[in-house]
Amino acid sequence: MPSGSRRRGCSGLTWWGLLLVLAVSGAALATLGRQWSLQTQREREAELRFRGEQIRDAIGRYRSAQEPAAWPTSLDDLLADPRGGFEGGPRHHLRRRWTDPFTGRADWELLPAPPPDSGFVGVRSRSPVRRLSRLDAAATGDEPRVSDWRFVQAALPPSRPPRPPTRGGGSP
Repeated sequence: MPSGSRRRGCSGLTWWGLLLVLAVSGAALATLGRQWSLQTQREREAELRFRGEQIRDAIGRYRSAQEPAAWPTSLDDLLADPRGGFEGGPRHHLRRRWTDPFTGRADWELLPAPPPDSGFVGVRSRSPVRRLSRLDAAATGDEPRVSDWRFVQAALPPSRPPRPPTRGGGSP
């Protein structure tokens, strides 16, 4: 029998089996990668909502901390309120400068206060990434973006003078 001869019974079944295993493994890894990517996106969206709400609440605390009420002019005003606080030191309405989880920087877009006020009333992300959460998506048919979420502090009503105490009983 010559040493270079091929057996007639082999039809490449092993190679076809190996190819099938590689194809199934590749499809499983692609699915796993997609699931991981979606989970990461969900976590970043949840973190964006948390950080945006922290900034929104800090704006409300800043506004109500001193009369007459004023809007902050920068995020630094929320970190150390220049208007003073306890024993002459600055007030801290925000614990730290939160970064945008989508851009990785503290480059929030500041939403300006309505005229004639100055300062800003809220923030939003600068990221153009499409978001997964469509709970509050506009009915325009456009794909909702992360930058569509606005974290705005509503204007507080003007303070009223206290009411005089009333006496118990019926009419005078």
